[in-house]
Amino acid sequence: MLKPLTTYLERRAQRHFPRAFYRLVQKPRYRRMFNAERQLAQGVPLSESQHPSILFFTHPKCASRYVRSILVRLAEAEGMRAIDFDAYVAVDPPPREFNPYKPDGSLATAFQPRGYCYGAIGSYRPIPNMDQYRVVLNLRDPRDVLTSLYYSTAYSHAVISPKLLRRRKEAQDLSVDEFVLSNIDEALNVYTRYCDTLLKTDALFLTYEEMVGDFERWLTKLVTHIDMGRHQSLVQAIMDEANFDVKKEDKYSQRRQETPGDHRRKLQPETIEALNQHFGAVLAAMEYPL
Repeated sequence: MLKPLTTYLERRAQRHFPRAFYRLVQKPRYRRMFNAERQLAQGVPLSESQHPSILFFTHPKCASRYVRSILVRLAEAEGMRAIDFDAYVAVDPPPREFNPYKPDGSLATAFQPRGYCYGAIGSYRPIPNMDQYRVVLNLRDPRDVLTSLYYSTAYSHAVISPKLLRRRKEAQDLSVDEFVLSNIDEALNVYTRYCDTLLKTDALFLTYEEMVGDFERWLTKLVTHIDMGRHQSLVQAIMDEANFDVKKEDKYSQRRQETPGDHRRKLQPETIEALNQHFGAVLAAMEYPL
């Protein structure tokens, strides 16, 4: 009873007093959360597991938190350590020499090919010796991503930084169509880079649409690729717990709705046409229909 009440009160406080909530609640909380990331970025080994490390690439609004939770459960069952460098860098930026994403930082030591589950990583990163990892790429139709990103930025995303506070105000001053059109280039760059890199490798490419439409098939591919088939009881538990039913759309909820094709329901025809033109090559490479 106490946890749901606390969550409800936090959501209300975040919605109505975002700046105070970030300063008094989120910032102190996040600074306590990334001890493992901080240590590994500084070269401290944290895992003795010899299982090949996992690199989980994705993009915001592709169910990245949910997919990460599955990977973390499987990895921890194997004795691996879960590392979220994206979140660490976003909310508690390290000095450059210990930045795990900088070649002149700690990139070469922060990423180890055995014993770790890295992710979610929100854009392509040239990790050294990537062929030694189990690489997973989970994406969603970029047109739906941009549509969902509007509602997340304007209403539901946790207030994790001053930058997000600014972006929330900017998003709330725009219509969904205006927001989508103004964010095309950023998303297009990320998707194009994935198409030019990971889609041309042995990385496992999965989609949000298959996850919500045929979860058993999606999960089987994932488990096979990362070699976690021996944890069948855990795999079955994950399958049994899966639920993608959202009874009522709520713009303030992280799970606003799950049905693919949301851009067709929310955007004007001319906005959709602009998206189809810009993302044409990406949609073809990922086999999404126009």
